[in-house]
Amino acid sequence: MLLAIDVGNTNTVAGLFEGERLVVSWRFSTERRRMPDEWWALLAPLLGTAGVAPAAVDGAIIDASAPVVAVALRDMAQRYLGCTPLIVGVELDLGIEA
Repeated sequence: MLLAIDVGNTNTVAGLFEGERLVVSWRFSTERRRMPDEWWALLAPLLGTAGVAPAAVDGAIIDASAPVVAVALRDMAQRYLGCTPLIVGVELDLGIEA
């Protein structure tokens, strides 16, 4: 499963995809000071409620307008899900030329 996270200025939306199908999604307030362990404390019970074991998540992607939040989410994914997420931001080279 793929964990996709979209960090906005006000809300952060996370969703689990199985292939192209959205299985479940959640909305959190975007708190810039939230640490990786705090993100996990929010996400882990929701995974359990959805019947998804953390080991079932084998990839992650983060789109973040707030780089500090992206770092915390990246660290959370590495520590608790065992995967290094792709971070979509201005630094990501998509190979598109203007």
